[in-house]
Amino acid sequence: MNTSIIDVDHLMLSVNDSARAGAIFENMGFTITPRGQLPGMSNRLICFANAAAGRPNFVELMSLDDPRKAPPAMAEALDGPEGPV
Repeated sequence: MNTSIIDVDHLMLSVNDSARAGAIFENMGFTITPRGQLPGMSNRLICFANAAAGRPNFVELMSLDDPRKAPPAMAEALDGPEGPV
């Protein structure tokens, strides 16, 4: 049985400020996407090469900017300490 990880589909990290988190990861040498705006939220992505065609492979730095405008499930998921969601 092979237990090697070949891809990261989509890991979401809840962060207090997506712009600040993106800058921190850029300073560590990662290439980060521009800040994306979503209803009540914002994000930045750390994209990696795909091990297989058609598979996403990224880490999403997601912040809850206005819980009243975010989808309820996302507001609940992101309303807590920073870390994996």
